[in-house]
Amino acid sequence: MAKLGIKEYKMDATDIKVFLLNASTMVISFSNIEATLKILLLLASIGYTAQRWYLMNKENVSRD
Repeated sequence: MAKLGIKEYKMDATDIKVFLLNASTMVISFSNIEATLKILLLLASIGYTAQRWYLMNKENVSRD
């Protein structure tokens, strides 16, 4: 039992269901964000590496 001011508030089954639904939604949301960030980081790494290879190749061709 949690006291809110003067009145007492008792959690019932509906409150627990809503809490669990919100908690599970938040967990799913955070896991999707993490996966998206991992994919974006991977793409940025690949792009940076490809750019470096291109510049290094361009520099070597111009030396010849």
